[in-house]
Amino acid sequence: MAASQIATDALANREIACKADESSDLDKFVEAEYQVIAGRVVGVVMRIPDLESTLRSKVRSAPWVKKYKDYSSFGVIEAECDGDGNDVLSGELKDSCLTCLKDDPLLRMNRAECLLAIFLDEVEKPKLELLGESLPGGCDVDFMSSDRLEVLRGSFQ
Repeated sequence: MAASQIATDALANREIACKADESSDLDKFVEAEYQVIAGRVVGVVMRIPDLESTLRSKVRSAPWVKKYKDYSSFGVIEAECDGDGNDVLSGELKDSCLTCLKDDPLLRMNRAECLLAIFLDEVEKPKLELLGESLPGGCDVDFMSSDRLEVLRGSFQ
């Protein structure tokens, strides 16, 4: 499925949900928000391999994640972070990871949040600053705990 179709479908589903529960106008997106969300979905989907590699590397670098086996908070399985630091998944490990993501909605949600956070911090925000532009709502990562964000930014203790 094309990245743009994923974005379009997700936004259409959101609109249907808002109509179904008679959400107020405050719960509905305006056109500019639709464009920002669609752009971010496309941006993440188009960069999935690189973002996932970055995610595994950052999680692997945080000693407390391994100590407490808190991989699922980042949407990764422990086996993804084992080994020599090779961030390319293949064969059985890739299949196992995809199965876990398919079967566990919380794992899938955590991974999506982390991939979005990395995208915002390492792709969108620097590009917007370079261009002197801004987006409605900004591009701050304000949707996850500080512990997880510190790992994703490499600023953990």
